Amino acid sequence: MIIDSEEAGPVPDTGPSNITRRTVIGGIGALGAAAVLSTGAAAEEAHARDPKGVDGKVALITGTSSGFGRLIALTLARTGYEVYASMRHPHRQNAAPAGVLRRAARGEGLALEVVEIDVRDERSVDSGVRRVLRRAGHIDLLVNNAGIFYPALLETMTIEQVQEVFETDVFGQLRMNRAVLPAMRSQGEGLIVQLTSGVGRIAFPFQGAYNGAKWAMEAMAEVSRYELSQSGVDVVIVEPGAYPTDLIDNARILYRDYLRRLSRDDARRRAEYGDLADRVENELQEPSGPVPQEVADAVVRLAQMPAGRRPLRTLVGADTELLTEVNAVHQRVQNEIMGLAGYGDLIGVRPSSGPRG
Repeated sequence: MIIDSEEAGPVPDTGPSNITRRTVIGGIGALGAAAVLSTGAAAEEAHARDPKGVDGKVALITGTSSGFGRLIALTLARTGYEVYASMRHPHRQNAAPAGVLRRAARGEGLALEVVEIDVRDERSVDSGVRRVLRRAGHIDLLVNNAGIFYPALLETMTIEQVQEVFETDVFGQLRMNRAVLPAMRSQGEGLIVQLTSGVGRIAFPFQGAYNGAKWAMEAMAEVSRYELSQSGVDVVIVEPGAYPTDLIDNARILYRDYLRRLSRDDARRRAEYGDLADRVENELQEPSGPVPQEVADAVVRLAQMPAGRRPLRTLVGADTELLTEVNAVHQRVQNEIMGLAGYGDLIGVRPSSGPRG
């Protein structure tokens, strides 16, 4: 669903029970291999329409060991992209998910290669991006997908624990952008897709670090879009709703670790919240939702649009409907303020000028 370029109608009074953190959180998780290896609708449609339409296009995706990242990598490869699927430790703890991608590439004849990138490590990011540029010569599409989540009372989280979330979710995408943008600007075109979440537009209790990271990602992506608008490089945001992935399974592991690491002082703080502290664990219930392939299909559709035609924000999932008005009002006010501040010329993205279109 693309909403930021249109006026949104009134939001129906559906009552507070229809929207919870679990119905709009979205994020990065994992799927079973069988589900992951199903071909997406966008890839099938694109191949049937123009099987050679993206020949020569190169995509780099972070966080492809599971979930949305893996689906996006496979869907783009099936659409015709030369794909570099990055993850941490593909020869060690992520050897199995890396093997899933490699087997799919061999079995289907896909131009897909697994590369090692830890978005928390600047050397790893720079080395991985240099490898892709050496092999492919250019990068047309970067999808920032890597991220982590777990709930907690914000007062009981240490600075180091909050930094851990920001290190992956916020600084990770900044490292990737800094590594890729010089090449994109030099070639006069490129697209960065930032996967955030529905909670990048709202706030929930027990989500202080995660909400803060997603809000920061949204703001930085919007700023980057303005600053790059005259270069031919486009930046867009995809905001998924709730999808059945292993995001919550991973969050349970991190939450148990958080409880084990509570200092005596923070355990006392937590106890003083009484019953409210126990409600944190409600956030660890697995959401039910539609097929996660919808998110990968949305990324493909954005990638196939020309620069200057893509919306800044794209909500994905029927459960994000209540956020359409938030995005529409924000965009209207933001554009007005940009004009008053003398930056109206940076709102629109200039069509790419590079040799590959």
